[in-house]
Amino acid sequence: MVSVSVEIEETIKRISGRKGVKGVIIMNHSGQTIRTTMEPERTKEYALQYSPLVKQSQSTVSALDEENDLTFLRIRTKKHEVMIAPNEEYVLLVIQNPAETVQS
Repeated sequence: MVSVSVEIEETIKRISGRKGVKGVIIMNHSGQTIRTTMEPERTKEYALQYSPLVKQSQSTVSALDEENDLTFLRIRTKKHEVMIAPNEEYVLLVIQNPAETVQS
């Protein structure tokens, strides 16, 4: 794994502590894990599935408007919500259980 800055470590710690968060993955644009809070096999599954989706989403946004970039993508299913924030250096994935984040 690549060394991660203190700032990124603090961000991971802060996000991981939020109610309902099941995991945080930071990967490069090729889908290789830089840092994760999840088990290796589960991390690999998410990286393999979401990396191509991020690339396609970025391409779609760019095709519709060359001056625009994808900044955030949210996918919600019955069991999970995956929030994806790509930037120039890496892609941040946050996996959470949406039922646990609902405030009563």
